[in-house]
Amino acid sequence: MEQDIIEYTMHAACNGTAEESYGDIINMAHHVSETRPHMTMEGRAAQFASFAALKGYDRAIKDADEEAVTAVKDEYR
Repeated sequence: MEQDIIEYTMHAACNGTAEESYGDIINMAHHVSETRPHMTMEGRAAQFASFAALKGYDRAIKDADEEAVTAVKDEYR
């Protein structure tokens, strides 16, 4: 089945619209796993949630902000 999907995808990318390329499978029933439970909306959302590409970046920004605020306060005392 997976190989069929890959071939259909490649065909669609090279040879026209999805309707033309997927016409024989577009109205098929959605697959439901017999072995894995259905994932909750929260679980699906967590998979696509943003991640920290730069570890520690948020903390560094907060630290720099706190230092700047302290410096300004000290300057005007």
